[in-house]
Amino acid sequence: MDVGVFIASTRNKIISRHIHNIVVTTWLADWLHTLPFEADVIWPARWNLVKFLYFFNRYFPVDIIFSYIYIEVPD
Repeated sequence: MDVGVFIASTRNKIISRHIHNIVVTTWLADWLHTLPFEADVIWPARWNLVKFLYFFNRYFPVDIIFSYIYIEVPD
């Protein structure tokens, strides 16, 4: 394998991991920042389609992220 190709692919993998970490950190900060609002407004509301979709969109990515970490992190 060409050394230049190896260096480029390694650099791209490092950049990809950094971007992934930035996105997860930003998402987590937003999630924690809006949690008090959610507890005050969303939790006491009656169950309906909008509340279900809100919770699905809010908590389903948590499952995806932890599944990704479990699969990607070596033992």
